[in-house]
Amino acid sequence: MWHLSLVKLAFNEFPFIHPEMSGAYLNGYNYFLDIIIFGITKIGIPSLFVFFKLLPVLFIPAYTYLVVLFGLRQNKSVKYIWSLLFFMFLGSSFTYLIPLYKDHSLYYAALKGFPVVTSIQPALVFLNIQFAYSLLSILGILLLVTGPRRLKQNLILGLLVFISASLKFYGGAVAICIIGLYDLFSFFEHKKIIVFIKNIFLPILFLIISILLFYKTSGLPVKSPFVFVPFALTHQMIEDTLLFHNQYLTHARYYLYSQGVSPRLIAIEAYSIILFLLVNFGTRLIFLFELPMQLLKKTLNRLQGVMLLTILITTLIPIFFIQDGGWFNSMQFLYYGVFLSSIFAAHTFTKLIQNKKILNIVLAVIVVILTIPNDVEQIRYVYEPQKVISQQELDALDFLSKQPKGVVFSSYSHKVTAYISALSGQQTYFADVDQLMVTHVDYAAREQQIVKPWLVEPQLIDAKYWYLTKSGVGADEEYGIYANKIWELPNFKKIFSNDTIEIYRKDELSKTN
Repeated sequence: MWHLSLVKLAFNEFPFIHPEMSGAYLNGYNYFLDIIIFGITKIGIPSLFVFFKLLPVLFIPAYTYLVVLFGLRQNKSVKYIWSLLFFMFLGSSFTYLIPLYKDHSLYYAALKGFPVVTSIQPALVFLNIQFAYSLLSILGILLLVTGPRRLKQNLILGLLVFISASLKFYGGAVAICIIGLYDLFSFFEHKKIIVFIKNIFLPILFLIISILLFYKTSGLPVKSPFVFVPFALTHQMIEDTLLFHNQYLTHARYYLYSQGVSPRLIAIEAYSIILFLLVNFGTRLIFLFELPMQLLKKTLNRLQGVMLLTILITTLIPIFFIQDGGWFNSMQFLYYGVFLSSIFAAHTFTKLIQNKKILNIVLAVIVVILTIPNDVEQIRYVYEPQKVISQQELDALDFLSKQPKGVVFSSYSHKVTAYISALSGQQTYFADVDQLMVTHVDYAAREQQIVKPWLVEPQLIDAKYWYLTKSGVGADEEYGIYANKIWELPNFKKIFSNDTIEIYRKDELSKTN
């Protein structure tokens, strides 16, 4: 909904406006794909169609082609290609262990802990279409980085870095990490500093251009968005009641921290980290059985070494760092580490099924069985009624979309997402605190203005439309407060009403008033 609101509102003016807070401007955000969708809508194709139908359908053949092409570069075995496709399309986390542990069911297993401590998996990739398309860039980089590196190849790699970074900052960081590590290993081998500089120059330049275009936050000091807070995310594995909650271990950890480092404290932290890794990587961790021997025998090629280091880096970042704004967003680095681990898992799985020993075949079958529960559980989305916006509210938003442009004040706004602006095409006065935080909007004063609805003076709020929600936890109370205030004001006119929503229009007071 946030991305749809950008397409509907942000790019119609320059500087680009912020859909969720009137008077604010959009900066410091990766709106690259959104502005492309905005351009497509100008030829008459609706943004809903582009976002939910066109982009997913275009992604699948491109992703399949690049995965197969990359797989053939690694191993021409048909079994390997099918193994790679299995993990790239059906590889999943062990999040289903959480509802099994707590409720003895698989219900809602695939999204347990998301997005705070669990990664996007292949079957969930369209939850973040920007991440999905950045994977195409990463695959392109993996295909090109090992070939000849003349100006043309370096220019293409630079463009792929730009695309990756413009879609997802984390994707850009991973892209430059892969290229940089590969070129660094080449430098250590051949000691050609000029070649190294030539190869890395364009990718770094394009990364800088992307950062300046999409991530520079005007008016704010330049600083790292990441803060060193070790284990903040892994602690959630036993602290969060929706995960592997263990009150005893949580209390013990807090107590032990006050006493200094001890073997017991290390054991508790290690347990949390192991849960974190198991849940995110799932059966892909089978590559760890083969990895020690590969390292001892030095059988990994340069690209495999680069990918392995990238997996390690993208795993360590969320373990040790949180992100300014949405503190858990450092988790998005791990999305790419999990993706790359599928390549190693496919190698190990191929060896299992190529070896005709009964034990290996049994182990391969167990891996398949342990991989697919989340994928099977997600079939319920086809037939189970989903928690979506009610038809009555859709009617209200459709009505609002046909009104002259104006700022919308919505009750309960600090608790809702961007769906009002996304579906009405009207800018909101204040909504979606999480997104305001991520986009570095200074929203504190306005939030304080409305979190106490009994103190709000409607005449002092610079909004043309008042969108009041009658029902819902907390919403009905706010509705009563605002409705009582508005009924007493002569320049507020009710223009829409049903059992769920009321919409008022605020007209300008006449000079005589």
